[in-house]
Amino acid sequence: MMMAVAVSVAGFAGTAMANAFDDCVLENMRGVTSDLAAKSIKIACLRKVSVDIPKEELSALTGRAEYADFGQQFGRGFWIRLENGSAYIVTSVTIDVHVGVGDNQFFETDDFFMPEPGVIYAGPPDDPTRSMQIPRFSKVDFRIITPQPNIDMKKQNFKWGIAAAKGIPVK
Repeated sequence: MMMAVAVSVAGFAGTAMANAFDDCVLENMRGVTSDLAAKSIKIACLRKVSVDIPKEELSALTGRAEYADFGQQFGRGFWIRLENGSAYIVTSVTIDVHVGVGDNQFFETDDFFMPEPGVIYAGPPDDPTRSMQIPRFSKVDFRIITPQPNIDMKKQNFKWGIAAAKGIPVK
């Protein structure tokens, strides 16, 4: 009797907590013996199960952007603070940037890592998919490195917005 209850509870918990990302990882990890392969599978699964976030949900992604200089090693680009109020775990964002009378430019990223000033990193993160997700109800700072000669850093003479995003629906 106790065994049946344990199996029943475990089965219920598995279906209640599972999502497409977890299912993909579990399915593809069979027989994997290296950390590098496991990390690659997680990244591939995150990209595979991400869906386009509907246009009506994009308004729940709010924030601000500045054009900044990230130093000699990285150069210039956009610093973005994004707040996720959508019903998705955001896994990719495409920003639309407009400068002056020129055409709009689109920049897509699925890397939301922003190094902390003054911190020396000894290597890549243990789980690269952690910096590839913006959880619901969270605020994340990230950067998109792209030199833009027509943007004045003091004037911040550009307009921006979220053109598209991908994510994993949260129930």
